[in-house]
Amino acid sequence: MQVAMAANPGAMPDLTADPATLQAQAAEQVAYAAFVQRVHRDGVEASAVVRRLAPTGQTDLGGGAAVEMVVSVRIGEGELADMQVRQHLLPAQLEALRPGTEVVVKYDRQAPTQAVLVRW
Repeated sequence: MQVAMAANPGAMPDLTADPATLQAQAAEQVAYAAFVQRVHRDGVEASAVVRRLAPTGQTDLGGGAAVEMVVSVRIGEGELADMQVRQHLLPAQLEALRPGTEVVVKYDRQAPTQAVLVRW
């Protein structure tokens, strides 16, 4: 276990952190998981273009890196909206994404500020 933690330092929570911090992080992760599930189920699929892409430095146990992106999403007749995407991607998936890459996202029509990357 220690070897896996050393290989992916962002994959495990900081168990030396105070309980309130750990609880807040867990609540944030639960809320984000609910958002992703809702958007995958009920969201609007749309074309988008990656504008900015930045790794957060966090990784998951499967080796995926957390990445934050800004994408310009076509939400109507020529109308564009910039939305945030935060997603864990494997290194091979990340290689295909650069600013200017065309992607497909899903977003919540009622709150079009965040999106989920669907394919590229």
